[in-house]
Amino acid sequence: MDVLVTVDGDDDELSRRLLEDLRRTTAHETRLLSRIGTADGQDHPGSMGHGRESLLFSFDPSDIPAFADAIVVWLSHQTKFSFSQPEHGVVVSISVEGKEIKLSSTETVSTSEQLRRIGQHLRTGQEGGPEALLENRKNQIRQRHQEDRALREQELKNYLLRAQQQHDLATELEIERERTIQEQRQRAAEHERESAIQERRRTAELGRESADLSARMEMHRILVKRGHLDRPLTGAVEDMLTAFEKGSGAEGSFREALRTQAEAMDATAGAEPPRQSCAVHVSETQAGPAVRDALVNLAAAFGWTAGPDSRPFIGSFFQRLTMWTKDVASSATTKEIAEEIRRGVELATIHSQQADNDNRQAEAVAKLVQSLEGTDKAVMLVGSILIMKDDGRLSVRTLTQRQLMFLDRHATSVTDPAAVLQALDECARSHHAEALESPRVAALRAVEARPDDDLSATS
Repeated sequence: MDVLVTVDGDDDELSRRLLEDLRRTTAHETRLLSRIGTADGQDHPGSMGHGRESLLFSFDPSDIPAFADAIVVWLSHQTKFSFSQPEHGVVVSISVEGKEIKLSSTETVSTSEQLRRIGQHLRTGQEGGPEALLENRKNQIRQRHQEDRALREQELKNYLLRAQQQHDLATELEIERERTIQEQRQRAAEHERESAIQERRRTAELGRESADLSARMEMHRILVKRGHLDRPLTGAVEDMLTAFEKGSGAEGSFREALRTQAEAMDATAGAEPPRQSCAVHVSETQAGPAVRDALVNLAAAFGWTAGPDSRPFIGSFFQRLTMWTKDVASSATTKEIAEEIRRGVELATIHSQQADNDNRQAEAVAKLVQSLEGTDKAVMLVGSILIMKDDGRLSVRTLTQRQLMFLDRHATSVTDPAAVLQALDECARSHHAEALESPRVAALRAVEARPDDDLSATS
């Protein structure tokens, strides 16, 4: 449809500027085709009277709302921001099919009302009147419906595809979430089982501790009840209880020292181990620290360093130590230490003073022997050297790996000097008996000691 827009101004120049501004305002709507010029009586470009310039717009009837919006926006802009408008305002005339409507910038009409008036004017001005307008609108709707059918089918397919993808994704997420929940429940159940096991263990341990505490409290109650007894007798009972509690610990720790020394000698294949085990057991508690300190000084005199490896057991006195050196080659060997200790024991036995007593090593041995005067019984391990005192008599033995292992496994007490000497004699006899056996007897004995699975493997 063709629509003629005329602007009434005071002069031609102002009208042209207003029309040009209107064309710029509608320029964003590419479907509104316009051209500026004058118009004749048939609403076509031609000559026209003074003060009237017009624009001819050609557009589809479906673009009437866009055209009306552009006119109202431009007119509102002229009302608010223009400084060169006619004295009585700007008057816009819109003509279609010989019918004209005028709008003024001075009217106090709402924007929606102006849009309605322009739209109604343009629709009723189309050829055929309201009936033709209605028919045209029906045709447009029918045409759009036919054109959009294929688009709607494609949109429906796309929608269904997206819905299926979302459903698949939701299903995968749900499966993964369910798997995660099951794993969490399984871990929680395992944790609960472990907690229950630990709780049962703690309960059992607390029960044992409670029973032990009850026994101790009962013993204490008995001792308190018998407080009328002489104090020495009560002290003897306490010493007996302490010795009973600590005795088993001293035995086990001394055996562990023997076993550790044997393993160290086995690891070095007969060479001097850089770390060797030491242990001190004396029957009198008061003499223990002095004997231990003398042992530490003895190791230092021969180029070794000795340090405690356990806390002391009080009752009798027992403590494990470790003796080590950074350079085995520059330190005295166990054999040299043993010879020096034997010499010192002999000197102490015959109460002889020789010139080499001024030697640092000899002095250390003498102090060790002197420290043992405060106890009746003592068993000391210095690497592979065994020093024993029983009834005032000192003896020194250099133990082999076999003897160390024999003492570790023997049922005798390793903190009793007499029992240790008896066990060493038994070890020597068994070793002598094995040496006298013929190779055939030794082979038969080895076969008899071999497990059943080894016998089956050789048959």
